[in-house]
Amino acid sequence: MTIGIGVVTSEALVLGCDSIATTLGYFVPAFGSHVSQNEDQSFTANFGMADVVTQVTNSWGGVTKMFQLHGGSTPVAAVTAGLAKLHERTMNSCAHEFFLTQKKAQFPLTSVESVAKEFLTFMRAKYDEHYVDSEIPVEFREGPVFLVGGYDQSEYLPTLFRIDVQQNSTVKQFSAGESGIAWQGQSDAVERLMRGYDSALRISIERAVTAGLRQARDAMGQGVATILQNLIERLGQEAMRDVAVEVPEPPPISLPWNSCEARIIYANLPLQDAIDFAAYLVNLQSGRAKFAEGVPTVGGRTHVGVITKQNGFSMLEEPELVHRNTGFV
Repeated sequence: MTIGIGVVTSEALVLGCDSIATTLGYFVPAFGSHVSQNEDQSFTANFGMADVVTQVTNSWGGVTKMFQLHGGSTPVAAVTAGLAKLHERTMNSCAHEFFLTQKKAQFPLTSVESVAKEFLTFMRAKYDEHYVDSEIPVEFREGPVFLVGGYDQSEYLPTLFRIDVQQNSTVKQFSAGESGIAWQGQSDAVERLMRGYDSALRISIERAVTAGLRQARDAMGQGVATILQNLIERLGQEAMRDVAVEVPEPPPISLPWNSCEARIIYANLPLQDAIDFAAYLVNLQSGRAKFAEGVPTVGGRTHVGVITKQNGFSMLEEPELVHRNTGFV
């Protein structure tokens, strides 16, 4: 898993991400209703896709999830989440190939949207190649997602897109002149801070409220039926057997979810503040993953990149590779 952040201001686009990659395995639990014991004490498992679970089997740091896609007068960069490799090539390797292809192009692309769509076509071909002979069922296949942003050749304000390779979709998050924040990957801690809740919490609360309303409706129907029965008996009328009162289904609930959002004027954030903010959100998600039960799926070094109209794309404070294992003294 991954955390990817895009902060859009009137001065720059700031990208942030972690640097941990994980591998997943597919397993069927050894015990449960899908497992039966035979007369010879052996076991037989009859399972469907719903019985298959995914489990993190390995985790390591030092992975590059941020890269440049286009340069020149249309600077564009991206952060990735989801599948880490396609056909044994990392996302960084694939993105670099795309960057070199665009660099050599006779007619450079002039908008972030055209770069995003061209990159989606490029990555979708890699995706199809990756799964062409795969035995993994379609419902278990996954693909990378990207936050892709930068500056159109003719614009002085950034734009941001979200690419989903598996869904083969490109969705604009912010047009030139709009500001805000977008995230992708494992983002429950970020959602809690920014919205006051995460998606899982919202679903849980809405289900609980709906179930409570239905229980109240059923109880109300039974109570009304009892009152009618008693009234009829007191009036000396023949008792009505199996009296049932149908109370209408409660309407869909609408809770004030937007009332808890953090109020931030993104357009006015100074560049350094936007950089600090992106790094803080990545570190927040990394900290939650580190101290939660199980193998950390977000963490490692926090990477931050900045795209401006004047200077294009640059990653900040990136260390050079060094030789550290110089022997034993």
